[in-house]
Amino acid sequence: MSDIQPVQNEDPMKSMMTMANSLSKSDLLPAHFKGKPANVFLALQFCESVGLDYFTGLQGIYVVHGRTSLYTPLLIGLANQRGPFDGPIRFESSGKGESMAVTAFGMIGQERYEKTVSMAMAKAEGWTKNPKYKTIPDQMLSYRAATFLIRTYCPEVTGSTLTSDEVHDIEAAGPRHAKAEVLPQEGVAAELNAQLAPKPEPESAQEPEIIRAPRPKPKSEENDDDDPDLKRWAEGGMFDK
Repeated sequence: MSDIQPVQNEDPMKSMMTMANSLSKSDLLPAHFKGKPANVFLALQFCESVGLDYFTGLQGIYVVHGRTSLYTPLLIGLANQRGPFDGPIRFESSGKGESMAVTAFGMIGQERYEKTVSMAMAKAEGWTKNPKYKTIPDQMLSYRAATFLIRTYCPEVTGSTLTSDEVHDIEAAGPRHAKAEVLPQEGVAAELNAQLAPKPEPESAQEPEIIRAPRPKPKSEENDDDDPDLKRWAEGGMFDK
């Protein structure tokens, strides 16, 4: 009988942290997990929350600027396994170039559920700043259409986690600011708008005005340079009373 016995009633959090520390030493992990047990720990917690096996999760979870996301193929695979559709998600493409569009759809009985993403939409949203829309446009539109379909009809598959493609598209598009044409003039909404409105910059204090003593009348036009009072005035000094 082995002398090594499993720890009974070990704290699950501590057990997972121990596992994360061990897994972080593996050469099979992506760079954003290797040697980073805290990152591995959070990834394992995510796997537990969505019912994903650890190996698949650690290979399919992507980190962009500290934000956890999923590789889109993993998201589609999870939806195919756990989603409400009869069979896998399928795709239909139409058009070319600027007129290209891709529809992702799934069947539930005789009902067809679909979402379409076009190149025009991608351009309007600023996603085409991501160079992949030029090199593999059909693939990128397919991924976006599938993501929309999953988020609309089976969001429980991964909750609110973004895909790596969504994160890259958001970063490529840059900040977007929406401004309402007409704001409410009264009520709670108006009060909130007033609180959130940018505050005007405080006016900088005006510098005190420097008052120079009046230029003394020179004793003579010939000896201006030798006049001590004139030199003192030129240097910003004051006169003796």
